[in-house]
Amino acid sequence: MIDDLFNLIINKSTQIPNEFYTFLEKLDMLYTKEILEIGELQNSQMLKEIIYTVYEIYKSRCSYLLAFFKRSDLINVYNICKDEADKKDINNFIAYYKKSLLNRYADKIE
Repeated sequence: MIDDLFNLIINKSTQIPNEFYTFLEKLDMLYTKEILEIGELQNSQMLKEIIYTVYEIYKSRCSYLLAFFKRSDLINVYNICKDEADKKDINNFIAYYKKSLLNRYADKIE
């Protein structure tokens, strides 16, 4: 699923709403095939998981939180979650990361 979503975005599929592309552009996470072909994008799995999680939030009732997201926060929270996942037995990393992001912006939740 994660790779499928990433490929749809890379190929600029119309199955993805334009509004979501706008969020990715704002977060400087909108990559093209050309950028990916030029060289191996470091941490491509991290990028895929961040984008997938942001998309999950976009589709949820908390989509308004995307306006508050910053690239650096997404990456920092991701790295903290990965460190925790290395220490603990976390069955679903994406769910853990999503919950961590929502908790990070909890003061903005209506």
